[in-house]
This record gives sequence, C-alpha cells and structure tokens, in this order.
Amino acid sequence: MRTNAVIIGLFGLLAAASPCFGADADRDLDRHAAVIDHAATTPPGQGRVAERIAGELNQSWGRSPGPYSAASILSQRAQNSWGFGETLIADRLAQLIANRLLAQPGNTLTPAQALAQATAQVTAERQQHMGFGRIARVNGVTVGGLIRARTTRVYAESATGVTRPGGRAT
Repeated sequence: MRTNAVIIGLFGLLAAASPCFGADADRDLDRHAAVIDHAATTPPGQGRVAERIAGELNQSWGRSPGPYSAASILSQRAQNSWGFGETLIADRLAQLIANRLLAQPGNTLTPAQALAQATAQVTAERQQHMGFGRIARVNGVTVGGLIRARTTRVYAESATGVTRPGGRAT
C-alpha cells in the first residue's frame, strides 16, 4: 500500500511538473526534492537512496575517481539539515557551477577544487535561504538540467526496491 501511495504521488508530481522550469523553478525543484525525501523514509530506503544519489552524481560529474559516496551524501545531508532531494539538487547545481568555473579563460582550478568551491558557494547561499532557481540564475546556470522527471521515479523505486520491467514503478 505504501508503494502505491508513493507511485500515485510520483505520477501526480510528474503530471504537474513542466519539462522546463520557468518562473516557478524554486517550487518545482522543491517538489522534486520532497518526492525523493518521501522515498527515503525508512532506514533501508535512506541507504539505498544515498547510494543512488552518489552513483548519479559521480556519473553526472564524469570524472574519475568520483567524489561522492553514500557516506558523503549522508554526512552532507546531516551537516546541512537537508533532505535527500535538497542534497541532490545542491550537488548537481554545484557541479554545473564548477563546470562553468573550469571553462573560464585562465582558470587554474583543478576539477576537485572547482567542485569544492562551488559546493561551498551553493551551501552558503542555501543557508541564506536562497532558492535553487535563484542560485542557478545568479550563477548563469539553467535549472532544466538539474532534475529530470525520470530521476524522481528512480529514487522512489530504489527506496522501495520495487520496479516493473522497463524500469517503471509498480
């Protein structure tokens, strides 16, 4: 029954979420974060979601070795009093900002330094109650690449451990 509630909630979210984030970017990102947080309401779900987040972040960062682990996600989440969804969005936003830093002419930062700097920046801005949409705009990053509709479904599936053939939740 709980799985059905998560799935019904996900379908409602996915139906309401637009493919691109406009003026309501903060609200849309907050809804995605809430869905991911709800999927991780049990200790086993938390571990699976943290592993999934770390894997996705390492893949999206595209450099080896990947800087994220389930333990680092859990630690970051606890240090900042963030949910899993907020942690994921903050880290993806930091990656996009770090890539912009690395692409600047005359850049002398290593990828690890750029990522650390961008993560600290996003964390500080969030602690000043700045929304993700605003942080993205201020840093010249588009919000559309942060979260895909598929991402929220994948986290719900990883927390519940229930998937259908083709990767769809049951």
